[in-house]
Amino acid sequence: MMTHLNACPTCYSDWLALPPPPHRPVSPWMRFISAIDKATMACSAFIKAHKIRPFSGLVQAAAACFILVAGSVYIYYQFIQMPDMAEQISKSYQTPFVQEMRFNPADTNKIFILPWNKPVQSYGFGSSNRYAPPYRAFGAGLWAGKQELSAEKMPAHKPDFLSPRWQNATIKTEEWSGTPCAIYFSMGRWCFLLRSVCFSRSEVPPAFWKQQKSLLEQIQNDFGKSAEEIGADARIVTDRLRNVKSVLEDTEWRTPGKRQRIKIARELGTLMNRLSPRRVPQ
Repeated sequence: MMTHLNACPTCYSDWLALPPPPHRPVSPWMRFISAIDKATMACSAFIKAHKIRPFSGLVQAAAACFILVAGSVYIYYQFIQMPDMAEQISKSYQTPFVQEMRFNPADTNKIFILPWNKPVQSYGFGSSNRYAPPYRAFGAGLWAGKQELSAEKMPAHKPDFLSPRWQNATIKTEEWSGTPCAIYFSMGRWCFLLRSVCFSRSEVPPAFWKQQKSLLEQIQNDFGKSAEEIGADARIVTDRLRNVKSVLEDTEWRTPGKRQRIKIARELGTLMNRLSPRRVPQ
């Protein structure tokens, strides 16, 4: 099939237009059971490879200890060690060089004018409003990021349409962090931060880029669990995040240069325009 797709432009075009397959998130308990199964299989393979008597009490005790340790390590890394994503993003915003970033005047509008405040060119190919909860949550994350980097540091009123309660009686909270769309809010905050850093004139510490790569991996993982909520846009978001990760991996041992920063900013700009509301509702 892949050979045919590679040689047939018509089928290849149809294949690209297909929606992504439905995602079935795996529960933490099932991931834990899977880890235990893998540990058990590893013990069995070791016993067979070394021709150890299967009923040896010592072997059974060693296998039990191995499974217990593997399970404990899994639980620790999955539920204890990994810090909260929102907390990590907040710490990134509070980094001293981020708080003191400076921008070229020509780039200021590129950074701080949010998608729904830009002039809209409509060509009649479809609606660009995007007021479903995931898009509004992402837009709220952009707005929150702008507030955190605003030079005035003055509190501003968040637009009503960016609130979880806006025209949606099923959501009773004022914060996206307590809703199923929390990942979109976090992703919006992170995109605004990293794109701003790429446009800044500041020297960025290597540790910051390493931290952002770790955050990006968490965002990719969490986004994959809810990607079906935005349908065809999920592929575009996935591709943009993968491209950003590729740039960060290429510069893992050095600070990204101007060309790499421009590429990251371009990919994130495309993601922001695609995943954010583009108009203020009338």
